Amino acid sequence: MMLAIKLAVTPLMMLAISLAARQWGTFVGGLLSGLPLTSGPISVYLAVEQGELFAQRAAVASLAGLAAVLIAYLAYALLTRVCTLALACALSVIVFCASAWALLALQSPVLAVAVVLAMIAILLGLTKDNIGAPRGAHGGPAISLPVRLVTAATMVLLTTSFARLLGPDISGVVSLVPVIAWPLTLFAHLEGGRTNALRVVRGNAIGAIGVVSFYLVVAQLILSYGSLVAFSAATAAAVLAAFVLVLLLRPRKVRALS
Repeated sequence: MMLAIKLAVTPLMMLAISLAARQWGTFVGGLLSGLPLTSGPISVYLAVEQGELFAQRAAVASLAGLAAVLIAYLAYALLTRVCTLALACALSVIVFCASAWALLALQSPVLAVAVVLAMIAILLGLTKDNIGAPRGAHGGPAISLPVRLVTAATMVLLTTSFARLLGPDISGVVSLVPVIAWPLTLFAHLEGGRTNALRVVRGNAIGAIGVVSFYLVVAQLILSYGSLVAFSAATAAAVLAAFVLVLLLRPRKVRALS
């Protein structure tokens, strides 16, 4: 039953995000893929299969993973100005790995959250001009969607299957690898150029406020109140935080003075 759930939930989420990006554009796709739609279920599976203490430690480590993801987005945004797309992507992955290793070594959740908030602010500043009607975002070639569905499901299965071997820290970081958002960014870049890709980055930066809220709530509540309360509250906090930030960033119409 658990295997069937794992195989069904993540691909369905991936499909929903891809359809949303196709219907409403890359910004919406980026926003949705920035929410804990893959890593959140992994956290639930870890709690069920490995215990709540394991899930709590993985949630703390996920804060470092999220910070590393956002640092990698910053690297991508800067490197695509001066490098080829292939080189910028490769270097961004290296930046992610190095950042995750450094933040895990420091063992400071407070620092990780501070880095997340700083990166969100910086990315929103860098992409403030990347708002508006995006181009196409059909997700790239026809084969790209099934490849992403399989990749996302595989990530969930591998992370949860080898969680005990990896340990809570590595499991927490690996669960944050954006197997949905990174391909969406790449295909948006290939289809509509750097400007289109930065709309995905901006959406993910907004979604990240929901991710950090999710893991903070899980880390704080799961040992005291149990999985059901912790994950329910964390999901509500993630959606609310992202929604509030979207409202705050919504362009305001300026009325002409008569």
